[in-house]
Amino acid sequence: MSTSLTSHKLCLLSLVLGATCAVCGVARGQMRWGAPPPVGVSHQEALPPSPTLASPSNASPTRRLPPIEAPPREAAQTEAAPLTLHDLQSVALRRNPTLAQAHAIINAAQGMADQAGRYPNPTIGYTGEQIGVEGTVGEFQGGYIGQEFVTGGKLRLSRRKYLQRVRIGQSQARAQQQRVLNGVALRFYDALTAQHVVAIQERLLANAQDHVQTTRERLNLGQVNQAEMLQAEVEAQHDYLALLTAQRAALRAWRELASTVGSPTMPPMPLSDARLGQSPLLDWDAALRRLLTVSPELIVARQEVEHDRIAVQRERVEPIPNVDVQASAGQNFETPNTVAGVTIGIELPIYNRNQGTIFQAEADLRRASAEVKRLELVLTNRLAERFQQYETSLARVKTYQNEMLPKSRQAHDLLLQAYNARRGTWMDVLTARRHVLELELQLAQETNMLRQSETLICGLLLEDGLEQPQAPLSGGHIDATPDPR
Repeated sequence: MSTSLTSHKLCLLSLVLGATCAVCGVARGQMRWGAPPPVGVSHQEALPPSPTLASPSNASPTRRLPPIEAPPREAAQTEAAPLTLHDLQSVALRRNPTLAQAHAIINAAQGMADQAGRYPNPTIGYTGEQIGVEGTVGEFQGGYIGQEFVTGGKLRLSRRKYLQRVRIGQSQARAQQQRVLNGVALRFYDALTAQHVVAIQERLLANAQDHVQTTRERLNLGQVNQAEMLQAEVEAQHDYLALLTAQRAALRAWRELASTVGSPTMPPMPLSDARLGQSPLLDWDAALRRLLTVSPELIVARQEVEHDRIAVQRERVEPIPNVDVQASAGQNFETPNTVAGVTIGIELPIYNRNQGTIFQAEADLRRASAEVKRLELVLTNRLAERFQQYETSLARVKTYQNEMLPKSRQAHDLLLQAYNARRGTWMDVLTARRHVLELELQLAQETNMLRQSETLICGLLLEDGLEQPQAPLSGGHIDATPDPR
């Protein structure tokens, strides 16, 4: 009987000790976490402190994991105010070298227009006839002056044609400026999203470290096995690598943004999207009408049609002969008298009436006219692709913002309340928090795709702000040297 009573007391004591340990564990969890932390905000301090990973004491040495710490940042961000898209675009308009190239192309076209309309220079010289006859100085000694008179309005048409190239160059410069602005915007949203992704990955890593710490405590209490502990550590290592990758991607995005702006040595700085709230919804019909009306690419194509129309007129008047006039004056030693002479000549357009060049100019005009229609179709297709991306991203962003994230945050809050009321486990809270952070990560990426599509649709589908601008009519057109016609 005494033995039975002693055994009963030992069992009762064991139950009391177990209950005490469980209560202490809950109290320790409540002291560590306190009030429910806010979910879905972008501040690292909203998350609980992240413990350092270490293998449990009963794990084998070959499975020991090194402590996980946040990867070091490549460059410390300055404490200056965050840069906005407008700030960076203003810098790009001053420093992007392609804009200087575009203006140089305009200046070159202006020089060609000036040269094409200049009148031919006169000629002046000395003339002598029958010099040395019977030891004399010759029959005639004097000078002459000659001038070619251009007919048919050739110089006027030549200047008109090259002034049209100036207008084409100006339209291409405006297109290049829009490309620079769009290029900066696209890189800006990439870099801004990359910064957000780094912040979310840091919170995911902190959540994973907390998961490991909680799993270790449960392992010590015998509530989980060694396999679950190893899985938690692998998940934390995965989040560590994801953070490392996100930081490298953020650095690359910043470098690409700085290069597009024209300041490749600019140190990484925080970015801020000055546009608050949802952007106005885009309409397909309105976007297509605007694109086909004000697209610089289409404007250039239409200006090229006018250029080629002037070129046809210019080549058609080319067979009209110019008039060469030469006047001379001097001393006739045979009479002797002071005499003068006039010579007038024209080229007879019998064999060469510029037929081939006229045919080529007319072909250029037909090709340029067809190019306008082809470009309209190409732009429509490109807009259709971008608009599909825009509508898809818009629907996904709205679903994340209005449905998935609010419900996921509400689920997290309910699980946290249940945990604080001792009706749930901390592992359920961590799992719910991870789900919220993963949804925030997907929302950031979808928002970036939405902003990219908006930028290109509103920016007339122009991109690549570092591509070298083309000269007006860079191929397939007629040029003559040294004096263009």
